Amino acid sequence: MRQDGFLTFVLSRAVIGVRVDSARIVESDRATYWIEVEPDHFMYWRRFKEEYPHWVTAYKYKASFGEYGCPDFATRRDLMSWLFSVLGLTKGERRLLQVWGGWRCPYFDSVDVVRCTESKR
Repeated sequence: MRQDGFLTFVLSRAVIGVRVDSARIVESDRATYWIEVEPDHFMYWRRFKEEYPHWVTAYKYKASFGEYGCPDFATRRDLMSWLFSVLGLTKGERRLLQVWGGWRCPYFDSVDVVRCTESKR
């Protein structure tokens, strides 16, 4: 399974009742990382925040909250660590997801990242 396909798989099951056709990590023009979810990015993150009120732990990872409707992070590692934590995954599940997703432990260096200069809204 491709890495973006794996991320899509995880996020589609995290928020029941919201369609997820694709999910990918995007590097913004400010060199921050965030997760873009299609087809309705803002709806997905609104429901994610309702489903996981502890999503605000993103502050622990020095996330910023700007124009993307979701937290954005200075590093891919912080982004993925936050996501794993919010979803409440055990160490074993995290390890399994890292291996299945193609991420090298513990730094997630091989996660595919899309660089963008403007957000899709």
